[in-house]
Amino acid sequence: QQQQQQQQQQLPLGISAAPLMAYLHKAAPALVRLFSLKLHDDVHLLRLGEAARSLQASRRFFGVGFVRRVQLYDALTFQSLFSVDCNAAAGPTFALGHRWLAYNLPPQQPSSASSSTGGAAGLLAGGSRQLHT
Repeated sequence: QQQQQQQQQQLPLGISAAPLMAYLHKAAPALVRLFSLKLHDDVHLLRLGEAARSLQASRRFFGVGFVRRVQLYDALTFQSLFSVDCNAAAGPTFALGHRWLAYNLPPQQPSSASSSTGGAAGLLAGGSRQLHT
């Protein structure tokens, strides 16, 4: 049994304690707690630089939405992978799949040609990124 425990400690947290549930406590929105449904206990604490607004996960990735950006983490090790800027007015609107991340971009200023033809004051745009497994 001791050998089995040592092997589990060598596995990434996302495997050894799976299945996991991520949650935010209302009093501390800059702390993401990861709760193991197998161990019935919090197994990891992700400390953030600002309050999180939303959480999403897939088998391989864990996304945290902030006011102006989305931060993506590896779902097995919880190491930060990258972040993308989002439209702060709309909040961190994003969707996370097993191999992709889609998100709302900050408003783009219209070109002078579209301004002269009566274009909108600011164009809403979206972005996507293919995620490598």
